[in-house]
Amino acid sequence: MKPAFLGTIKKNLFGIITAVLSAGVLLGFLFSADGIASLARISQNMRYEWLLVALAVAVAAWFLEGIALNIFCKVIYQQWKFRYSFCIGMEGILYSALTPFSTGGQPMQIYSMRRLGMDTGAASSIIAMKTVVYQIILVLYSLVMVVWMLPFFQTNVSNFSF
Repeated sequence: MKPAFLGTIKKNLFGIITAVLSAGVLLGFLFSADGIASLARISQNMRYEWLLVALAVAVAAWFLEGIALNIFCKVIYQQWKFRYSFCIGMEGILYSALTPFSTGGQPMQIYSMRRLGMDTGAASSIIAMKTVVYQIILVLYSLVMVVWMLPFFQTNVSNFSF
């Protein structure tokens, strides 16, 4: 083996071990006593149209993340492109999913925006504004749902005082 190849293996050893262990666990599940039969039973009863709807909603959420980020970025940098916003939004989703308590997404988005030439302060401001708008929408959505389903909450939630 070449020294460069060994260096690549050493550099990616953690990822290689993780992938091999994950594949081993998956194969162990599939070949266990009920694994393949269970998988066949699940696939027979699965409603694929709902799987496609879930996939479409996930893709729509990714594009909406990019659009929201693009709206804020265009205010400060008119030459900003949607593909930058989409990629940065996807990086934020990825790092939020990978880090505990979803803490890594926003710093990574700021870092990526800085790498694309945006001022760090402007990038931080954009991410902060997007986060505040998201939280406001979430609160308003929750309030609408509570008001709309008020009888349900009054009968099914103990100590619900409204």
